[in-house]
Amino acid sequence: MKEAKYKVGQSEKSKTKKNVDTAQKAIHSVAKGKDRTSLQTRLNKVKQSQLHAAKAAVKAAERSPAEENLKKAQSTINELQAGKDKDSLQKRLERLKKKAADTKNYRMQNTK
Repeated sequence: MKEAKYKVGQSEKSKTKKNVDTAQKAIHSVAKGKDRTSLQTRLNKVKQSQLHAAKAAVKAAERSPAEENLKKAQSTINELQAGKDKDSLQKRLERLKKKAADTKNYRMQNTK
């Protein structure tokens, strides 16, 4: 229990995929009950925070598809757990990257 609390605390401080995965494994080692439910609820909040950050980063990239915004969006998506939300955001970002590359290629061809 002590280790799981520590791992969840680490994931709350530094919301990386690695910390979330480690905390999730530690939670699974805790006996079912109120303590385990409480830890899982805390970790779920971290996961929701990650998802919110990724959605915001993709929206920012959609508004302004500068390379910096595209990289930030990709970085936040990479921290998400596998699943439909991650897949959906990745597809949106891939479309943006393609559009940005097409625009860059068009500009390069027309400035020669």
